[in-house]
Amino acid sequence: MLKAMSHLKIHLLSQGGMTQAAIAHEIGCSIRTVYSVLRGPPPTPEEIASGAMRRARTPGRPSLVASLTAMIEPWLIDKPDLRVTEVLRRARSAGYRGGNRSVYRLVERIRPPALPPSPEVRFDGLPGEFAQFDFGQCRVTYRDGTVEKVRFFEGVLKYSRYRHVVIVENEKAETLARATVSCFTVWGGAPKQWVYDNPTTVWCDRAKQVAHPYLRQLLAECNALIEATVPRRPNQKGSVENGIGYAKHGFFLGRSFTDRGEMERELQVWLRYVNEERPHSSTGDIPAVRLLHEQERLRERAIRHTGASFPLIETATVLPTALVRWEGAAYSVDPKRLGAPATLLIRKTTIDIEINGVRCTHPRMDFSGAVSRLPEHSLAQVAITTEKRKKTYAMRQHLFDMGPVAMSFCDQLIMGWSGNGWYRDIQRLYDIAMKVGRERFLTALTVCLARKECQVHAVAAVLASQGVAS
Repeated sequence: MLKAMSHLKIHLLSQGGMTQAAIAHEIGCSIRTVYSVLRGPPPTPEEIASGAMRRARTPGRPSLVASLTAMIEPWLIDKPDLRVTEVLRRARSAGYRGGNRSVYRLVERIRPPALPPSPEVRFDGLPGEFAQFDFGQCRVTYRDGTVEKVRFFEGVLKYSRYRHVVIVENEKAETLARATVSCFTVWGGAPKQWVYDNPTTVWCDRAKQVAHPYLRQLLAECNALIEATVPRRPNQKGSVENGIGYAKHGFFLGRSFTDRGEMERELQVWLRYVNEERPHSSTGDIPAVRLLHEQERLRERAIRHTGASFPLIETATVLPTALVRWEGAAYSVDPKRLGAPATLLIRKTTIDIEINGVRCTHPRMDFSGAVSRLPEHSLAQVAITTEKRKKTYAMRQHLFDMGPVAMSFCDQLIMGWSGNGWYRDIQRLYDIAMKVGRERFLTALTVCLARKECQVHAVAAVLASQGVAS
């Protein structure tokens, strides 16, 4: 690299009229160097005094990623673990057209240093303090060769290591809430703090610690707390993680079963063994013995529901048809409450619908497309319908809502008339249905359809033969 005095000499010789080739020979450099020096300004007095040139830019092409530093640094400060591929995607969206490796090297250079790993803290829970929950699944092969995917839910008390396993049909939020209550019923009460994984059935917003509505309702009922685990940190719920593997390999895959019923029976035998006979490897004690200490606290937090009876709260609006819809089925209410807000208390097999303090109970018929209409609601709706034709069609529709058997019978009855003479038959058929009840009525219709006798008197005759007055 030429010194400052050589730069000055080149400029002075050029000003004296000497050619670039002659200057190169005089200085002892290439003509290209002379050309490059003459393109720039002469050296300043400061550069001559120091003897070195202070170049404004480095030789070579300008760096394409140099201008990205100011843009990328805030991203990495806001999220230090941001993936470099995401940084590259954002940079290209902002107009960067250079190579990938340049961005990778830039990110490596400016990424904030990672915090040193903190030491693990291991602790034993106090009696009645912690419980851990999780779902598990495996494929079970029965003795006849059939394979079934079995899902199960497990809860473990951290202090006593007493566990409970429930075989479930799915991993929905309702299933999680009911299985959790089932664990509390077995343990004798609800612990103070519950630890779950991070699925959407537990958290609506994990970052803001907002639990699923069903779980929030259960937490309020038990006056308990919920704790989220850090992603990819299975050691934070090691008791239940180990328990899931133990249940999977020690029971579901470690034994053979004839069918689902035998598996459910054998599960209770296995739970009795691991809880009441086998000392736990981490404590050296039988879990049932340590559970006695926990139950002194758990009894103070006993829950008054079972998994099946715990009511999950939903809301709905009464439709103009005097029905409330929920999960693909419709349920009747008082026809005087059209448009009113209704509170639904969802239990495992039933639904209570409450409107202004008045409650009615229906069997659950999720996703069946069916209509559950109570006789008192049907009679009330027909009673307040004054116009004769409208009243008859209301009766007919209520019969249709009883299911395919009633619809098929009514179809044969109505289409057998040339005019509207079926009005009187439908009214009589409706009166019979309200008097004898849904089950007996549908049984009689089934007999009549088999005999191809779709008349009202045939239905009355079948009921009479069964000793039922119609």
